[in-house]
Amino acid sequence: MRKYEDTYRHKGLRKKLVELLSTKGITDENVLAAISNIPRHYFLDSAFDEIAYEDRAFLLLQLKLYRSLIQ
Repeated sequence: MRKYEDTYRHKGLRKKLVELLSTKGITDENVLAAISNIPRHYFLDSAFDEIAYEDRAFLLLQLKLYRSLIQ
């Protein structure tokens, strides 16, 4: 079972993502605040902690396939 911890590492990854998105032209403070505060890794398997904070789409279908393969 996944432990729902929001460590300094996760907070740092969120900070980097906010900085990256800011350089790409995202200026809405509400959007940046949401990204800064929401622990994205909670929504993925712990194997994907790093991917949770990358600027890319992560298809839930891929996650379901991965889970079915490891069970």
